Amino acid sequence: KNGDELVLLDAWFPLEQLYYMIEAGGLDVKVTGVLHAGCYDPHDFLAKKLDNLWALTFEHAVFCRLDKIIVFSSFHKQLLLESFPDLKEEKIFVTAFPYDASGLDEHYSDCRDIDVVFPHRLDEEKGVCTFAATAKQAKTKQQYYNLLGRAKYAVSWNKQETFGIAMAEAAYLGATPLCPNKLSYPELYGEGRFFDAMTDLIV
Repeated sequence: KNGDELVLLDAWFPLEQLYYMIEAGGLDVKVTGVLHAGCYDPHDFLAKKLDNLWALTFEHAVFCRLDKIIVFSSFHKQLLLESFPDLKEEKIFVTAFPYDASGLDEHYSDCRDIDVVFPHRLDEEKGVCTFAATAKQAKTKQQYYNLLGRAKYAVSWNKQETFGIAMAEAAYLGATPLCPNKLSYPELYGEGRFFDAMTDLIV
């Protein structure tokens, strides 16, 4: 009804039905969209899988129509503004990621007997090929978190990252982030260790 504000937890889903109802009904309703990723990021999964002509046009229309856009890093906001220069900067809000990590506390260990973990899904944009030859996968979610809780370092070779839950979980559990000196990493992990090229990384 008039005066309502709808918050969509992933703004990439089709919104034409929502705006059809709002505008056809003459309603004064604000829509906020949380943005995680999209075709405007050339390294993102969507950019590699979708036809950018329609996908970028769709994104542009949605982002212009939203009343507010929420992102979780200043890097992500800047990426949006560079991709869509006509977007109004004042409607893009950077806020902390709303994730309660306290449920991971049981996995924390003072014993740091694992040197390095690669806490990402096995996709190309996550740089998985670097670890492919030596990777040992955890078999369950509990085993995975137990590994994070014992790791000295969590390493990433990401080509794409606007905010990484996997690295955030690893850091919360005590692993020092080893990250590329780019993307959202310098902003999120000021206490981490950064490298400019793969050859710079020595653990």
